[in-house]
Amino acid sequence: MRLRLAIVSLLLILCVPAVASATTWRAVKLPPHASLSAVSCLEVNWCEAVGGWQNRLEEAHWNGRSWTVSTKLPNRRSSSLSAIACRSRRFCIAVGNVAPGQFKPVEPLIERWDGHRWRVDSAPKPQAPKGYRAMNTRLYGVACPGAKLCFAVGQAVPFGAGAAPGVPLIERWDGRRWHLMSGARGAQSPLMSVSCTSTRACTAVGSFRHVVGNPTANNEQTEYPVTIERWDGSRWSAQSVAPPAGTPGVQLFGVSCTSATACAAAGSAGPSLTATWNGGGWTAQTLTGPPGGRLNAIACQTSASCMAVGQWTSADGRTGPLSAFWNGTGWAQTVIHRGPTWLTSVSCPALGWCMAVGSTIAEIWR
Repeated sequence: MRLRLAIVSLLLILCVPAVASATTWRAVKLPPHASLSAVSCLEVNWCEAVGGWQNRLEEAHWNGRSWTVSTKLPNRRSSSLSAIACRSRRFCIAVGNVAPGQFKPVEPLIERWDGHRWRVDSAPKPQAPKGYRAMNTRLYGVACPGAKLCFAVGQAVPFGAGAAPGVPLIERWDGRRWHLMSGARGAQSPLMSVSCTSTRACTAVGSFRHVVGNPTANNEQTEYPVTIERWDGSRWSAQSVAPPAGTPGVQLFGVSCTSATACAAAGSAGPSLTATWNGGGWTAQTLTGPPGGRLNAIACQTSASCMAVGQWTSADGRTGPLSAFWNGTGWAQTVIHRGPTWLTSVSCPALGWCMAVGSTIAEIWR
């Protein structure tokens, strides 16, 4: 009888599920003098990140336990990288720009990883309009939906035009070379991010706000309409989103799509803001939380699981990382008390696991 009771007790213990620890952000140590701006993860034990420290480009690799930083990236003076996309361990594209000097135009920068080394790809520059000798060209986002198809997006501004928004920039990789593409007509704001679910379904978003002086003093306040462009396999077309009631406008900095009819974008409208695409239209909503919230990037695993990251700024000027998680029914925003610093990129290769980087920090959500 005692043996039978012992066996029953043991079976009951084995059948009781273990209580999982709460999912939260955990800081990951970075090597000294590491500063990361963008990350792309294929698995929970394989991520590539890019950034820079004191005018030196850096590459970082995550092996599931720790980050290792190297300077394998070809370095050019005053260069920076804003985004990275990896299709496999043998193919990554990182994009950004090079600022040669005060009296020289900013040039686009594209670097490609082939599994052995990084090399600089030739990035085409748009022709300057009449009256200007060159264009300032910057790339902010990249996505690779096919082995021979990548899109890099950004901005082209006439050299000498000051703080003008310029025009959205789209460059396309065909497996051998990069080519300039025509985007949707009439778009004004730069493109900050692009996400693809297939070679026939991509979405790019961006915005531009130029502020001079104090808004309460009736000084110059210029805000251009948010840019949303949709690729259908043959051309880019414009989409629009209405700002939530009571907000001055919508700024979008990041986008992530999980299907042709499901995308989520992140940004700011004073407080942090998100926008969702359901295949028929975009809907924007502000999130409750710090009034100085801004979401810089977003990564979705499914239409019911998205993570957005960014920064918060308090009334007294303090700043720190911010995140917002979508569970399919609502957004939960979390202020991360580390700083002064912020998060600029996030990648979520598995449900319940994300890696976020920014400035001098790296964070794991699990």
